[in-house]
Amino acid sequence: MRCRHCGKENEDAAPHCAHCGTLLTPVSQAAPTSGMATASLVLAVVGLVLSPLLLVALILGIIAQMQISRSGGKLAGSGMAMAAICIPLIAMPIHVAILYPVIARANASAHKMQCMANAKYLATALNMYLTEHDEFPPQADRWGESLDEWVGNSDKYTCPNSPQARSAFAYARILSTGGWKAVADSGRQVSIFESDAGWDAAGGKELLPRTPRHLGGDNYGFVDGHATWFPRTAVDELGWTSSKE
Repeated sequence: MRCRHCGKENEDAAPHCAHCGTLLTPVSQAAPTSGMATASLVLAVVGLVLSPLLLVALILGIIAQMQISRSGGKLAGSGMAMAAICIPLIAMPIHVAILYPVIARANASAHKMQCMANAKYLATALNMYLTEHDEFPPQADRWGESLDEWVGNSDKYTCPNSPQARSAFAYARILSTGGWKAVADSGRQVSIFESDAGWDAAGGKELLPRTPRHLGGDNYGFVDGHATWFPRTAVDELGWTSSKE
């Protein structure tokens, strides 16, 4: 054992230094730091940028803290483990507050696109009816049944934001009267549009949902077969009559 006063070596069991008489005190070895505590802290710090790692860091931090507590002083790193626990608990609510609007917006956009795809499907089916019969469904209040041959899947009438409705769309009644023959711009004339009026609903823009379902706007199918989303503020710019205006 080395004397801390004079630096001379002594026998391990010697109570005093044989050279200077100083009381010899064994130097205790520091307990090793828990590797799990270190890893959990690193993950917690990285998790501030990569959110999914925060949960992993939290779990590892809790396990590391339990192991250190049960080690009876044989493991160190309690401070790092506690930091790895506290960082996620503080950061996760902040990340959720930041990410929730982004996730909600992405989900709303996905619903809008699914609804638009259904509107296009119905608009295309109406065009196929026109090709075969040289007219759009003449019985406006039975337009859904008229498309049975082309719309085998009833899901095509639905909207993700109106899941309980048998049909989430209405038919432009003006087409049933042959008004389509006077349409100057088939890409502007509405044939199908979102509505809460129920199955076989037919009419004009008065049947649009009271509150737009998709980010402040609605999906429309047109006489030429395409479909597009428009904000509710643009509804009057679309074609709702047979006028050549």
